[in-house]
Amino acid sequence: MNHFPQHLGTRQLRLGRKDRSDENGVHESSTQVVSDDWRTSLINVIGTDRSPLLGAYRLINCIGSGAMGHVYRAKHVLLGRMVAIKVLRPELASDEACANRFLAEARAVSSIDHEHVIDVIDFAREANGAPWFVMELLDGVDLRAAQINGPIALRRSLEVVRQLCDALHAVHAAGFVHCDVKPSNTFISQRDGKDVVKLIDFGIARSIAAASDTASADEELAKTGVVGTPPYMAPEQLAVGSIDHRVDLYAVGAVLFQLVTGSAPFHRDDVRVLVSDMILAAPPVPSSLIDIPEVIRNDLDALILRCLAKDPDARPQSARELAASVAELATRLSSSKQAPRAAHATRFGWAFGARAA
Repeated sequence: MNHFPQHLGTRQLRLGRKDRSDENGVHESSTQVVSDDWRTSLINVIGTDRSPLLGAYRLINCIGSGAMGHVYRAKHVLLGRMVAIKVLRPELASDEACANRFLAEARAVSSIDHEHVIDVIDFAREANGAPWFVMELLDGVDLRAAQINGPIALRRSLEVVRQLCDALHAVHAAGFVHCDVKPSNTFISQRDGKDVVKLIDFGIARSIAAASDTASADEELAKTGVVGTPPYMAPEQLAVGSIDHRVDLYAVGAVLFQLVTGSAPFHRDDVRVLVSDMILAAPPVPSSLIDIPEVIRNDLDALILRCLAKDPDARPQSARELAASVAELATRLSSSKQAPRAAHATRFGWAFGARAA
C-alpha cells in the first residue's frame, strides 16, 4: 500500500513553488494547486513525474514511521539527490506544541555532527503550518530487520554496540537524551565492507534539562502517549519520572542482551506484566541462555547486567565508558582462539535496501 501524509491537503501536488523564511529561519512554501482532490489518484502517480512535491522534493514512497512522523523516500527535482523526508503525523499536525516538538527534533539532530548519527539536511513548513524535514537516505537495514534474516556473530554484535555507544556519547555531549534506543532505531549500512552504525529517530528525544523535570515527562505522556518502547526502557523511564542520559545506557544493555541471546531481557505478551517485571525482577544472566566463549563470558555477563541495573548509579556512567568496555571485550575475543559461538554462532546475510527513520 502507498502512504502519503493526509494532512498536507491539496496544496502539495504542484507545478511550481516559491519559498520564504520566517523569523526562525524556517522555510514556508506556497503552492500552485493542480487538483482540488488528488488523494484518489495518488496510487496512479506515485513514482512518476506527477508524484506530489514537498518543496523541491518529489515524494516516491513511504519507507517508515516513527513516534512523531512518517518517513518518505524522495528525490530533489533539480539535483537528482535521493533523500528521506520526515513529515509530522496527521493527528499531531494541528497541535502547535507537537509541531514545535517536531522542529526541536530536527534542530537537535542537526546540532549533532557525528558519523554515527543520522544527518538532517533541511527543515521546512508548509503555508498551512505542516512541518517536515529532510535527512540523508540510508542504505542498509536496522538491527530488528537484520535479526529476522538470521543471527549476528558475537564479534560483529560487539562492534555494532561500540559504534552505538559512540553515537550516544555525541548525543549526550550535545545535551540530549535519545529516550528510544532499540534495534529498529539502530541502522546498519556498509562502507568498504565494514558495518557503519547510524542512530536514527529522535522523535521522543529530550534535552537533558527537560528530561530531569518530572512535570515535563507527565506533560509529554499526556500530549503524545509515547515515552519510549517498553522492552528497552529503564525502570525510571517506565515510571515516567525524572531521567537522565543513563536511560540510554540501560537501553544499550537491552540491545546487547538481545544480540547475544536472541531475545530481549524481559518479554511478556501482557505489557502490564512486562512493565512489572522490568521494574521488580532481575534479568536472566545471558550465559544461562546461550553459550558464550569462556574468554569473555563472565565479563560480558557482568557488563550487560550492569547496564540493566535498576539503580542508574549502578550502571556505566557514560556512553564513552560503556564503549571502552565493549571494545575491550571485542579485542579480547578477537585475540583468542575460541570460536565465537554466542549469538547463535553464525554470521547472517544482510538484506540491503534504502531506508531511513
